[in-house]
Amino acid sequence: MSRGIRRAWLGVVVVGLLLTAGCKDFIIETGINPDGSGTRAITLEAGSLENDDTGLTLDQYRQLLGVTEQRGWHLVWEESPQDGERNAVFSRNARIPGIDSWSGASGDITLQGALAGSPFASVRGVNEVRATTARGAQSTTYEYRETFDWRGLREALVDFVAARLVEEVAREFPGITPEDRAELRGLAAGATAMDLPRLFDVSDEERASLPMVRTVGIYGTHVLSRRGIAAAPADLEAIAARVLDDPESRLEDFLSTNLPGVYAVALTNVSLSVTLPGTIVESNADAVEASTVKWEFGILDALRGPVTMHATSELRK
Repeated sequence: MSRGIRRAWLGVVVVGLLLTAGCKDFIIETGINPDGSGTRAITLEAGSLENDDTGLTLDQYRQLLGVTEQRGWHLVWEESPQDGERNAVFSRNARIPGIDSWSGASGDITLQGALAGSPFASVRGVNEVRATTARGAQSTTYEYRETFDWRGLREALVDFVAARLVEEVAREFPGITPEDRAELRGLAAGATAMDLPRLFDVSDEERASLPMVRTVGIYGTHVLSRRGIAAAPADLEAIAARVLDDPESRLEDFLSTNLPGVYAVALTNVSLSVTLPGTIVESNADAVEASTVKWEFGILDALRGPVTMHATSELRK
């Protein structure tokens, strides 16, 4: 199931993050008992939050990562044996009383894109949990499903690309009107939204041939021609490709300024293990060990769509 997203489009951002926020790891251990009750333990190994260059305070980090005391998270500082730095380790443990209560674990991973008061405060990365049982004459079946998805982040990135494209076109062709800008922005947003998942899977060379680039080239020239502006599709395609290549690291600036929560967790990995009663009979797990299923994914993998993990077990009487 591991998607192994290629972060070519975010390559510059990733390099910057290695120098600022660094890597983080969510480790989630879930166990379901035969009666449907269970436990869920989550650890976030957040690294050294005191010496990074993000400018965020510890309280701001805790809000953005959703690991506040009010949400039941505890913080322990562990000293690194390599360099003596203090690393933040957050943990949260929960007991689930019955099978119908597992949905209450939804949202125990909640990542805020930005702090309250920001135009991007509604951007969130959230998990949803569901567990069910079905009892038969000879056995009981247990089904577990967990999904992680970003809400509002894809739209924010699409709008960023569209705005950058209009900015670059206006720089090259200063005669366009506000109405032209609005039409070009809508065109670019629609084309980018369709191609956004592929941006993470193509090389720099392949990116220049994406349908989004060709669409902007073909239809953008019609918008400009109405103003008597002569432009070939290749001219606008070159502008669109340059915006996606982002040589000036504008995407990194956008994320660090407007979406510090996303910027802080972009290199975060998630490891989920679930132990179910009986024998695993179906799953999309990366690994199965006896009655335990395991998945690993990067937090930005969900930019292509929800990351869904599911498994089914059977406990015979």
